[in-house]
Formats: sequence, structure tokens, C-alpha cells
Amino acid sequence: MSRRLIGFDPGSRLCGWGVVDAEGRKIRHVDNGVIVLPAKKPLTERIAILVPKVRELIAIYRPHRAAAEQIIFVRNVRAAVALAQVRGALVAACSLSDLAVDEYGPTEVKKAITGRGRAAKEQVAEMVMRLLNLPEVPQEDAADALAVALAGSLLADAPSQGPRVASGRGSGKGRKAWEAYVNERKE
Repeated sequence: MSRRLIGFDPGSRLCGWGVVDAEGRKIRHVDNGVIVLPAKKPLTERIAILVPKVRELIAIYRPHRAAAEQIIFVRNVRAAVALAQVRGALVAACSLSDLAVDEYGPTEVKKAITGRGRAAKEQVAEMVMRLLNLPEVPQEDAADALAVALAGSLLADAPSQGPRVASGRGSGKGRKAWEAYVNERKE
């Protein structure tokens, strides 16, 4: 049975989103994009723009679940508060649409996608492109959102297999198991 997931990479100016269909171990790209929030507008107005756009995406794509990236450590307290407010609005928009939201930390997403929790953003984007057979790497925020959706699918389908078998350094038996897993998903 196919399940549709929508992933979000919350941001106070750019909010990435990505939709994937998962059936067993096969995952297919549906769509992705970025909600652009006007930087010069107050945060409350940006949130007022974000919520209906998120609800519209949910109405269009009708996902079974949502996945959102958890807030990462931010040195700037003001930026962290703004990001938390945007993320809260995003989760509320999903809840208002009767959509459950799973949360994943950046390290968890990176490990699910690349086999390494400390992978560079470029490595994650490249793996997203490869796993979804995309012709090119998506825009950064959209790639992050697709990574969150993929992580949601991978971690839900195979919590003790797949990406979690890879070693922390990306070499040896764990790396070979990860590569076999990625190749199997492409078929």
C-alpha cells in the first residue's frame, strides 16, 4: 500500500517542502518547492502567509503523514525564537488539516539519507537526487525538505535496517550495506 509523505524544512524566510510516495522499500518523488516569505514583513505577517500555503499543499497532495525537521542549535536567540514560531505555525497548520507530524533532528535525517550523521548539506542533497532519481539537485531548502520526507519514510519502514546499518565513518561493512540498500531502493 502506498503512503504519501510531505516533508518540511521550516524557515522564517524560506520554507522548503517535498512530497514523496513510499510503497514498501520503493520511494518515488512527487513534487517539491519553497514557500518564499517576504523578509521585510514582520514575522507575524510571514506566519499568516505560511499557514494557508501549508494547508493548500496538504489539500493538493493529500499526504498520509508529515515530517518536519526539529530546530537545530542556533547561536542567535532572536533567530531561534523566530524559527520556533514558524515551526510551531507549520505544525499547527498540519494539525488543523488532521495531519500527524513526525519530527526528526538534522543528525537523524543526515544519517538516514547518507549513512553519516555529520554529512555535509551537499552530500545530503546529492543523495536525495540519487535516491529519487531526480535530473538535478533541487533548491537547497526543497532538498532539505525532501530529505526529511525520505528520512520519515526510511525510518518508518525499516527502523533496524537500511540507513541505520551504515557505520559512522561511511566505510567498511556498514558503508557496503548502505550502498546495497540504496541500490535496492532504486530498482
